[in-house]
Amino acid sequence: MDTKTICLLLFSFICLNEARVISKSPQQGLLVTQGGEDPDPEINQKREFVKQMMKDAWDDYVRYAWCENELKPISQTGQDGGIYGGSKIGAKIIDSLDTLFIMGFYEEYIVGEEAK
Repeated sequence: MDTKTICLLLFSFICLNEARVISKSPQQGLLVTQGGEDPDPEINQKREFVKQMMKDAWDDYVRYAWCENELKPISQTGQDGGIYGGSKIGAKIIDSLDTLFIMGFYEEYIVGEEAK
C-alpha cells in the first residue's frame, strides 16, 4: 500500500469515525468510503432527499446544458458568460465534482472529471 492510500484511509477514519468499509472502486481506482450512517432514520431520510435533489439537478444539467457554465432551469438551456465572462469553461462541472464524489455518485463524478 502506497503512502497516498494510507493517508486517504487515515483521513477517512478520522472524518467518518463510524466508517465500516473502505475499498477500491472498480472505476479508475477511486478510494471509496462507506458508512457513517446516522442512527436517526429521519436524518437518513433527509440525506437521501438531498442526494436525490443533487442527482436530479446533475441529470438536468447533463441533459440540457452539458459543458455550459450554468443551466437556466425554466428555459432548460445552457448559459455562458455571467461572472465567467464570455468563457465556456463548464463551471458547473468543476463546481459539482466534489459534491458528486462525497454523495457517492461515482459514475457521474467520472463523467464530469473526463469532461474538464
